[in-house]
Amino acid sequence: MEFIPTTATAAEKLKRLAKTLRKTTKSSLAVALDAVARQHGYAHWKHVTVCLEKTAGTGHSQASLPSSLADILDRAAASDPASMETQAAFEHGFVFAMDVKDADELALPSDFEECDDGWYLPARDLWRVLVHYRNEETGTTLFETQSPEDLAETVLDDLHNYRFFRYLGGDLPASVEEAYGLIHRMSFFPPTHIWLGGKFIDISELPEVRVDGKVVLTNRRGFSVISS
Repeated sequence: MEFIPTTATAAEKLKRLAKTLRKTTKSSLAVALDAVARQHGYAHWKHVTVCLEKTAGTGHSQASLPSSLADILDRAAASDPASMETQAAFEHGFVFAMDVKDADELALPSDFEECDDGWYLPARDLWRVLVHYRNEETGTTLFETQSPEDLAETVLDDLHNYRFFRYLGGDLPASVEEAYGLIHRMSFFPPTHIWLGGKFIDISELPEVRVDGKVVLTNRRGFSVISS
């Protein structure tokens, strides 16, 4: 079965819809759950629960990228390949992304510089998250509701919301917390994503981040930034 990123909130919304359907159709809850699941792209309700568990364990960043978008990135890599420095930073170094507005407030030190090439490298990870994110109001994803042409336009536009910065220092941060700490010293605003040692981290999926033992960001009840 296809993995569909599914948050607890989205699953609860589907369950409420099933209870409503049960009342209007006089069917059993099990039948209503399966019906609602199929309406939202799942094979059955068990599929929902499996995806919910997998999402909790891995996050929706692990979902596959639609082939139409993968083709765009492959063509970009072939026509305008990234510099060796940028490729190395994303493959086994340290890169972070910031919202474009927040990035204007960065006090960038000498051991960081902006990545002005290789946009297709972070796009592969960012787009997987974006196209499979299940809207908690509608219960649908962009992948399910947009044509390949519209989807391409949406994700390309979204990429303009980010700026990327690579680390030039000799010692790679040993953990996400250590990497976040370096960014925290540059700006009050948090990064949106981090690539560390070849691993992609969506900051919104982390329960919390501590720097020097102090909680500086928490996602436990929505997205919160805690002032230093």
